[in-house]
Amino acid sequence: MWTKQQRDFKKGKENLLDEVAAGNVLPTDIQSELDALEEARGFIADYPIPELAFGSAEDLEAASDEDMEAALVAYNEAQAAAAEAEIEAE
Repeated sequence: MWTKQQRDFKKGKENLLDEVAAGNVLPTDIQSELDALEEARGFIADYPIPELAFGSAEDLEAASDEDMEAALVAYNEAQAAAAEAEIEAE
């Protein structure tokens, strides 16, 4: 997740420069745009994939090793698919 946030931040800064150069963003607005990018970079969602999150601490404690392994595998597959989709979108 953090790597994606870093990548999005870097891409956002590059896009911001393009927007300033094109006249779509005023130079006086650069800092507020950078602040918004920084806030987005620092945001950490509670659960990147809600359907894999355990509903409570009790559910987490009751989860078997197989449940935990399945959640980890599903999470990694979802992350790989998201990264691949992002590359294809570029």
